[in-house]
Amino acid sequence: MSRFKEAKKVKTGNLVMTEKILLRLDESQMRIAGDIRREAARCWNAIVNLHRTIYNRYGIWLTGGQLKEFFKGRFQLHSQSVQALVELYEETCRRTNNLRKNGETSWRYPWRKKYYFTITWKKAAISFKGNRICLSNGRGREPLEFKLPARIEPTTVCQAQFVWKGTCYWLHLSVEKPVPEQVSGNKAAGADPGEVHSLAITDGEESIVISGRLLRSLWRLQNKELGEYQRKLSRLKKGSRRWRRLTRKKQRFLEQMRRRKEHLLHTITVQAVGWCFERGVKTLYVGNPLDVTKKEHGRRHNQRMHQWTFGQMFNQLRYKLAAHGIEMVLVGEENTSSTCPSCGAKGTFRGRVFYCPDCGFSCHRDVVGCINIRSVGLHGGIVAGQETVPKTTYLRPAVLAARAVDAFGPGRRVA
Repeated sequence: MSRFKEAKKVKTGNLVMTEKILLRLDESQMRIAGDIRREAARCWNAIVNLHRTIYNRYGIWLTGGQLKEFFKGRFQLHSQSVQALVELYEETCRRTNNLRKNGETSWRYPWRKKYYFTITWKKAAISFKGNRICLSNGRGREPLEFKLPARIEPTTVCQAQFVWKGTCYWLHLSVEKPVPEQVSGNKAAGADPGEVHSLAITDGEESIVISGRLLRSLWRLQNKELGEYQRKLSRLKKGSRRWRRLTRKKQRFLEQMRRRKEHLLHTITVQAVGWCFERGVKTLYVGNPLDVTKKEHGRRHNQRMHQWTFGQMFNQLRYKLAAHGIEMVLVGEENTSSTCPSCGAKGTFRGRVFYCPDCGFSCHRDVVGCINIRSVGLHGGIVAGQETVPKTTYLRPAVLAARAVDAFGPGRRVA
């Protein structure tokens, strides 16, 4: 509930996208942050309780306007923030209702008591002092102030959220940006996601292979360190001072690793989208490896499959491609990496290289996969006849230095 949509068109024709800023708060700001998050939770609980009570007793489903009128001026928050909580409750109920109509009976309407809650400021509650953003908490109450990064224009900010994630606070800004340049070509390309190589893409003439080895190494580092933390915690009494201190250290480490992996995924998808845009790709067919992850191949392999974050990568690809007018289509990838695109025979592997014993076709196995995925998207199946090997470029993700990523993550830290 604390995330904006990645890209959404508004009446002005611009796109509204999210900028995430990592915050470092002083004691005064920490006190204000705790107070408003607790007050937001108290407001949310009151909305849920009133709505459920009126419906259970009288069978009346209160509208958003009625809830806004009833709770006006009752909480130590800006009036627009209270309205945002009511609108969020309305949206949650509407989504739950639609899911239940579609057979998802396990979904429940909001009921759980909250002790802290994400708070939202609309445009009327946001003001600026030079390069600082001021988030009002109502008349007579101290606002929250933060320095804006240079990349964000104050006039483009239309909404803000104050989010606690992992071990730190984040400021999510909903920012208007002009629509990116739209793709002019009409090509179709195929993409093969993988664990060793995150993405291999081809348009039939050229191909690109983006390495995923750094992402794998981050997962291995996390697994190794997490195991060490768990062994140390198992020797301590739960709830003791040393146990709490070590638990906080473990949480900080996991948050640091999450930021580094998220930054790496963004880098990979930006490189892929840029390659597609430069070559005029209008439709990108992406292999869906969901069936591969369900196969049982031992403890270590199962762990790698479980930690393969292709779902997050697909979500990032989808909205970044859509911003340039490129359509992303998921297709099945069964036998796409083991079938020769030249003659259609089953091939063998020599490390990461595919070799066909019938016609002698040889190529990087992931490039073979994306060639066949493109064929499945265009023709509904693997069609032989690819006689030449596409020109292949190998890339590593152009990430920030590890030290910079640890400090800033996918956003920027501000005072």
